[in-house]
Amino acid sequence: MTEATTTATTTATTATTVTPWHQGKVDGETVGLWQNKGYDVNDPAKVATELTKAYKEAEKFIGAPSSQLMRLPTDPIKEPDAMKQIWQRLGAPQEAKDYDFPTLKDKDGKVTNTKLDSDLRETLFKAYVPKQMGSEIASAVTKHLADIATAEAAEAAASIQTERETLAKNWGANAPANKVVAQNAAAALGMKPEEVDALENVVGYARTMEMLRSIGEKIGEDKFIRSPGSGGGALSIDQAQAKLSELKSDKAWVSRYLGGDVAAQREMQNLLKIITPERER
Repeated sequence: MTEATTTATTTATTATTVTPWHQGKVDGETVGLWQNKGYDVNDPAKVATELTKAYKEAEKFIGAPSSQLMRLPTDPIKEPDAMKQIWQRLGAPQEAKDYDFPTLKDKDGKVTNTKLDSDLRETLFKAYVPKQMGSEIASAVTKHLADIATAEAAEAAASIQTERETLAKNWGANAPANKVVAQNAAAALGMKPEEVDALENVVGYARTMEMLRSIGEKIGEDKFIRSPGSGGGALSIDQAQAKLSELKSDKAWVSRYLGGDVAAQREMQNLLKIITPERER
């Protein structure tokens, strides 16, 4: 064998025994994937270039870099901590106190409904609701409750107005005097205005006023506002005006009134209430 032949054989043998750059560094399955993709696995620069191209193309379809992606757990129920981290990345607060409900505060920043505020915080926090969504939910709940209250108040006002009109019709000309008797009876029984309102809410305005009027008659609250003569019905406005004029011309009565006589002053007050009825509450 010539020297040239020997040199060529040695060179060829050396070339065939060069260790691939990926051997021992990249698993065979990955190398096979590169080969199936048509990458030149003998040149690491070409492989890196092709992988970069593929990554950029994939990123276009994903729509965001990997740093902005989140992995959803296979079973959210069994991986609550993983889901908690996801919701917190979406805006859920670290603690329930971190929620802010502007519609549940007055102009000074004080919470107007502490029970609702507490319940909303607890419920929204357990559900991992983001802060902004929590504020919107609180706003919707507040508006819903306010709308219900407004509707109920309007309905109650309409109902009371209807009952007032019915009662005024039933009482007729005696309405102003009967109302005075009812009011005096409530005062004599020690009832506060809010307690009368509560009773009206239970049995109705008309029945409440009629009950108080009846009680007033039984305890003598009508003795200063009865018309003279047989029957002794309640004074009308005109009769009350005439009675007041009569008393003013009675020097003895005026003297008692100015002297602080309780009966005279009460009689005056009752007559004035009939003549100038108080505006309805």
